[in-house]
Amino acid sequence: VSTSAITSTNILGNYQTGIVTAGTYNVTYSKFGYETKTITGVVLTSGNTTTLNVELKPLVSFTLQGQVIETSTSNPIPNAKIKIWSPAFTITVQTDIAGNFSIPGFIEGFYDVFVGKWGFSQLCLNNQNLATSGNPHIYQLATGYYDDFIFDHSWFTTSSAISGDWERGIPIGTFSGGGTPGNPGNDVSNDCGGEAYVTGNGGGNVWTDDIDGGTVVLISPVFDLSSYLDPFVNFSRWFYNAGGAGTPNDSVIVTLSNGVTSSVIDFADVNDPDVSTWVTKSKRVLDFMSLTNNMQITVRAIDQSPGNWTEAGFDKFEVVEMGAVGIADNISKPTLSIYPNPFNDELTINLSTIIENVRVEIYEITGKRIESIAFNNTSLIHFKNSYKRGIYFINVYGDGELIKTKKVVKF
Repeated sequence: VSTSAITSTNILGNYQTGIVTAGTYNVTYSKFGYETKTITGVVLTSGNTTTLNVELKPLVSFTLQGQVIETSTSNPIPNAKIKIWSPAFTITVQTDIAGNFSIPGFIEGFYDVFVGKWGFSQLCLNNQNLATSGNPHIYQLATGYYDDFIFDHSWFTTSSAISGDWERGIPIGTFSGGGTPGNPGNDVSNDCGGEAYVTGNGGGNVWTDDIDGGTVVLISPVFDLSSYLDPFVNFSRWFYNAGGAGTPNDSVIVTLSNGVTSSVIDFADVNDPDVSTWVTKSKRVLDFMSLTNNMQITVRAIDQSPGNWTEAGFDKFEVVEMGAVGIADNISKPTLSIYPNPFNDELTINLSTIIENVRVEIYEITGKRIESIAFNNTSLIHFKNSYKRGIYFINVYGDGELIKTKKVVKF
C-alpha cells in the first residue's frame, strides 16, 4: 500500500512532517527554479525523528526574449500582451514600441503562451519549450477581433445597481436550493484560459453578489469594421433569473452600435430556453446596420423591482468575416497558410482563427502517413521535423473536419 505526505518549507527553509505507517520511503524535494532532488531508502520508525537536510541546485536562468509581429506585413506590434503560464510560474508582460519583450531571470521549460492585443487575433500555444535555443521567440498575430478575457483589453463598465457589477475573472459558481446554477462556475469551454465577464463573482449563495436594484453595463472598446465585407459578431452569453420577490421579470440585452445606429441583437428573460447555461450567438452585422469604424457592443443586465435573483455572463467575443454566403448562427470555415515552402527543419501553420482541436497529418508522396500531431486551442503552430528530402502532403484538420491539403517540399 502506497502512502504519501506533502509539506512546504517556511521562510527559513525549515520543514517538518510525519506519516502514520512506519517503513522505507523516498523523499522528493522540489521548487520552481531548482533541480528536483529525491532521496531514496529513508527509513521512518514510530516515535523517532529523522532529520534530512538537503541542498537544491539552482537552475541556470536566462533572459527570455521575443517579438510580436503582424502576420501579413511582419510589422512589429507595440503594446501586445504576452502571458506565460505553468503550474509553478506565471507572468504577463507587454511589448515595447518595436514589438519586443524580454523577461530576465527566466527558467527554461515548458509553458503555455498566450499573446493578444485588441484589433488582432489571439494566440493560445500550449506546452511550448521556452529555451535559449529559441531566442528571440517570434509570435505572429493576424488583424481582427477576438477577446476571451484572458487579457484586460479595457472593456468599460458602469452600474446603477447596489451589487452585482460586471467583473472580469474566473467565474465562481453559485447554485439555487434545487441545484440550478445562478452564477456560472466556469467560462466557455472552447476558448483560452478560464476568464469571463460575470455580474458579481463573490461566490456563496445564489443571491450573494447578484444584481440588485439597477442595471449593470459592459461596453466593448471601439472596433473598426469599415474594411469588412460581411462580418458576423460572435459571442457567448449567460443569463439566470429566479426566486426573490414576485414573478421574475429581469433581463439581459446585447446591443450593437455603429456610432449612429444602435440595435438590439440579443435578448433574454426568464422565458429564454437557454437560462443557466452558456449559449453561443452569431449575428450578421449588415442585418442591423451599416459598417463603420466606430462599432461597439454593449451588454446590459437589469434587475427590476420588486427584485429577483439575477446573474449574467459574457465571453468569447469575436468578429468573423463571412463573405457573401454567411448564414446567421454559423461560423465560416477557417483558412490557413503553411510556410516556408520549400522548408528545412521547421514548418509553421497559421490558421485564421483559434481552433479547439487541430490535427496535422504528414504524408509521403507515396501516400504513406509518417506523422500525426495534435494541438489544442491554437491558431499558430510551429513544429520541427527530421524528414528526408522530398515532396510531402500535409492535411490540416480542425475539430474533425479537413481544412486544407497542401503540397510542400523538404530540401
